[in-house]
Amino acid sequence: MNLVTKFIRRLTLLEWVVIATIVLLLIALLIPATQWASSGDIELPVRVLVFDAQLAMPITGARVGILRGPPWFDDEFSVHYRKHFAPGIFDGILKTDQGVTDTNGQVVINHKFRTGASHKRPIPHAHTSWVWAAVQADGFGGAVVQVRQESAPTSQLREQKELRVPIGLIRVETD
Repeated sequence: MNLVTKFIRRLTLLEWVVIATIVLLLIALLIPATQWASSGDIELPVRVLVFDAQLAMPITGARVGILRGPPWFDDEFSVHYRKHFAPGIFDGILKTDQGVTDTNGQVVINHKFRTGASHKRPIPHAHTSWVWAAVQADGFGGAVVQVRQESAPTSQLREQKELRVPIGLIRVETD
């Protein structure tokens, strides 16, 4: 023990500074980097064009709704997420997220998209893959389509000014 105390007392101030610097560097390397996340929302117009897929003609009076639902990531989609796309789908959609197509087959619905950024992706993105457009029209089969399959940077969406979603429906013969 006496040898250790003699050694410690012999260190100069410069040696102590070097040792302290090495210890601080090791601590800095071992502690994980600060992680952060932010969230918010962005309101954007969603322009849905509904058309007859066989004739390429607009469908007037089609009912359109924008709803939130999980993106499709795996083969278990229909099993896990059936409740989000149940019959009577329009009953669960806010009236402000619904509309009817005009004579050009279009309707514009303003929708608030959730946004987020994190230490791994610092540029804010809108979670557009979690948003779906549901469409029903008399004489046609209905459809539910993802607004986009991937999230998009909010700056890009602001430049675009709106999201466009074309949906083609096929006529259903009734007896």
